[in-house]
Amino acid sequence: MKGANQLRPSPRATKKTGTADVDKVTLYLPKPVYRLIKQMALDFERRPHDLLLEGIDLLLTRYGKSIASVTRK
Repeated sequence: MKGANQLRPSPRATKKTGTADVDKVTLYLPKPVYRLIKQMALDFERRPHDLLLEGIDLLLTRYGKSIASVTRK
């Protein structure tokens, strides 16, 4: 029988972003690509997440949208 500690989800798994309007997305990248993104984030004193969001916003802009335009209430 498993102990009580083994049945609880990890704190990371239950962490909330603070808003119900955010979905968690998994992105699979080749290791060299992710290493480059991490290095660029360090070089520009940003987080990899910030650079990935910037890329998504550039993609949306290409199609006439933006993160800001689709998240306004």
